[in-house]
Amino acid sequence: MDNKILSQVIKQVYQKYPDLRGITPQVRELESNGTNERKYSVVFKTSAISSNQKTITKYVRATVNDQGKILRISSSR
Repeated sequence: MDNKILSQVIKQVYQKYPDLRGITPQVRELESNGTNERKYSVVFKTSAISSNQKTITKYVRATVNDQGKILRISSSR
């Protein structure tokens, strides 16, 4: 994935999830199911402290095509 496209995707994720600002995501290419379109998984990982002082790991995953369009975005907790 091109760095310019990746930085645009990261900006879009930061707008929706401002608590992720400054976190560098892990990027990996997903397998294609017979299509010529490449898809990538962009995963952000952070942790937070709950009200009972336990650490909770939070993941935000965005599935992105090679033009930088976010196809799906999901988060844990």
